[in-house]
Amino acid sequence: MDAVCARDRINQALKEFTTQVSTCIIRVLLVYWDVESLSTDELTFKDEANRVHAFFQQNFRYNVEHFAIPVVGSYLALSTKITQTLLELDGTRSLLIIHYGGHGDADNVDGERRAVWSVKGKNSPSLKWWRIQPSLGDFRGQVLLILDCCYAGRAMRDPNSSIPENVEILAACAWDARTTLPGDHSFTIAFIKAVEDELRYKNGSHVGLAAVFRRLSLKSYGLPVQPVHATLNNGNGCIKLEPLGSNFPMLQKETLWLNIQLAISGGLTNDLINELVRWWTNGPSVVSNVVLDCIKDSDECSAADLTRQSLVVAMGHTAIKDYPKIREYCL
Repeated sequence: MDAVCARDRINQALKEFTTQVSTCIIRVLLVYWDVESLSTDELTFKDEANRVHAFFQQNFRYNVEHFAIPVVGSYLALSTKITQTLLELDGTRSLLIIHYGGHGDADNVDGERRAVWSVKGKNSPSLKWWRIQPSLGDFRGQVLLILDCCYAGRAMRDPNSSIPENVEILAACAWDARTTLPGDHSFTIAFIKAVEDELRYKNGSHVGLAAVFRRLSLKSYGLPVQPVHATLNNGNGCIKLEPLGSNFPMLQKETLWLNIQLAISGGLTNDLINELVRWWTNGPSVVSNVVLDCIKDSDECSAADLTRQSLVVAMGHTAIKDYPKIREYCL
């Protein structure tokens, strides 16, 4: 591919990224059924949703919204709510976090064992989550599903609706397992503790979901069953949660530019261009602009270059002091 043509094509893709930066939005949607526990002294799924609400607001400053699934018309109500939310957030740098706390249904009637959410388990009102999940793939941003219910892993193995490439799932248990009810040993409470510990370990900078999953797998977190994790399938690794500052960093003017020279072996194929664009547009949130300056052949580079082509990339940062070194995206 011609060097000038490749540069222009890459910069066009990067331009689409930078126009989305200023509209980056992160929202948390907490989902549970619109019913109260029969026992007044029992911790309900709504109570745990309130704890998740406080956690994300206090530690990450994310916008949080609740949605109580009605018992009547549950599928249409939840499907409509999620569609409306995705339309409001639509952008390549947007993230929707959906937390479901409730019961799962065994769905053994026809042997399919798909992802079904129910009011109280078997023989109670339910909705077919497996019908809603594929629609998340139409969203240009990313979606994190945190599923605290029995049979949660079925969201990952339904043969009729694979996980969209932009969706990451952290589930309380495998497809054939049951998890605990709300309380001190629930998956939701363990998730909060694991994220808090990881955030402390990273000095408040960010939390990668792969690291959270590794923590949840430890005996010290007290989960009675092993959680399961499915990462993004679009080449971006896993979702990274970063606390928002008092001044949203992406709305600030660039204060520093970095010129980075990349040496590659081989030509610029279409697949490589797509990989480079994905890499450069999924870095830390302080990166607000990326521009490919030039592409040089080996005879234009210094004698130290032993590869065929070299790319010079400029990245605009808003707060480089917060990122003293390059970090692996999933860590």
